[in-house]
Amino acid sequence: MAWISVVRDNGTEQGTFAEAAKAVVIPESARSTREALMIQNIKKILTPIDFSEPSMEAMRGAMELAKDLGADEVHLMHVIAPQQSFIPSTIEQNRELAREGAMIEQAEEELARIKKDELGDSKKVFTFAVVGPPVQKLVDYAKDQAIDLIVVATHGRTGGERMLIGSVTEKLVRSAPCSVLVFRPRKRQG
Repeated sequence: MAWISVVRDNGTEQGTFAEAAKAVVIPESARSTREALMIQNIKKILTPIDFSEPSMEAMRGAMELAKDLGADEVHLMHVIAPQQSFIPSTIEQNRELAREGAMIEQAEEELARIKKDELGDSKKVFTFAVVGPPVQKLVDYAKDQAIDLIVVATHGRTGGERMLIGSVTEKLVRSAPCSVLVFRPRKRQG
C-alpha cells in the first residue's frame, strides 16, 4: 500500500514539519496497526531539488523527518531536463552536450555546497545530478536506490500555467515506486 499525502506549511515553527508529516502520514486510527509500521520502516528518503525555495524547504523537512524517523540516508537529486529530444545537426548536438555538461557541473557544485553549508556535510546525505526527463529519472533512481519515501515540493501552479508546464509532482506521485509526501509551502502574504 502506498501512501500519498500533502503537507502544507501552516506557519508553525521550524522543527514541527516532521510532527505534522507524521500526523498526516499516520492517521490516528491506524497508529497501532500494520500501516503505522510503514512509516517506521523508512530508511531512505529522496528529495528532488530544483534550487527553488519550495524545494529547499522540502529538503529541510525531509532532513527533519529523516532525523525523527531514524532514516539512514537522504538523497538530494537534481534533474536537468534536456532542451530538445531531437537535435538535427552535429554542431547543435555538441552545443547541447556542452550546455548539459556545464549545467551538471554547476548542479553538482551547488548540491555539494548545500550538503556542506546547510547539512553539516552529513555522511547520511547523498547528492546526484543527471540530465533527462525529470519524472523518469527520479523514478529510476528511486528504484535503483530502493528509496522508501520521496519528499517533493510543489510550486502550487494551477490552471493554464500548470497545463502548459505540466506537473512534475503530479506525474511523480502517479509513477513513483514508493510513497510520496508532497510539501506545499503556504502562500506568502504581502
